[in-house]
Amino acid sequence: MRFIMIDFLKKERLILLLYLFVFATGLAIMFISEKTAIHLFINQHHSSLLDFFFKLTSHLGEGLFAIGVVITLLFIRYRYAIIHFLSFAISGLLAQFFKHLIFPNCDRPKVVFEGIAELRFIEGIKVASYYSFPSGHTTTAFAIFIAMSFMVKSNVLKCFFLLCGVLVGYARMYLSQHFLIDVTFGSLLGTVCAILIFYFSTENKNPKLDLSLSYHIKQVRLKNRVK
Repeated sequence: MRFIMIDFLKKERLILLLYLFVFATGLAIMFISEKTAIHLFINQHHSSLLDFFFKLTSHLGEGLFAIGVVITLLFIRYRYAIIHFLSFAISGLLAQFFKHLIFPNCDRPKVVFEGIAELRFIEGIKVASYYSFPSGHTTTAFAIFIAMSFMVKSNVLKCFFLLCGVLVGYARMYLSQHFLIDVTFGSLLGTVCAILIFYFSTENKNPKLDLSLSYHIKQVRLKNRVK
């Protein structure tokens, strides 16, 4: 099994190496700058167009989007739907576990900057105050988009899906919902869950998992025509 996992990692080395670069970049920035300075820099660079864009982008890390992906994949292949559901569900539960039980005292930017600096908040966005680490939206986004990248063969699509995850992470900082450390480790949590679940799910060779709702609907229609 260990060698099979190595083969899987080699097969997906492009997306994994790109992710490692993204993760290492986040670590490097955190190493050379304080988290408050990083956040202030992001908060000070804005525009009305970016406000609109990142408000929308942030929704890609929500459970509703993840469920929509799962439902869509049911019509393509049951295996993929299960993989994405488990990636979303398990990574989400782990994120909440870390937030509330391991790191319950991690405040969000809104609280940290009280009395220190005035942050710019976007109208219409409810800004949270507590349970900052790790970012649940970023965890969900990377769990979903990294799993998506494993589904496709096109390197362009793989890069696109990774970019989607990165944009969700940046959106959470842009909206002052999280610090860089929150989204960096949220991305790691989501990515690791996606890797493990995708690998173990694809090892299940049950042919029924490679069917879909579309297939069964087509079969029902054919039976009805025969009748």
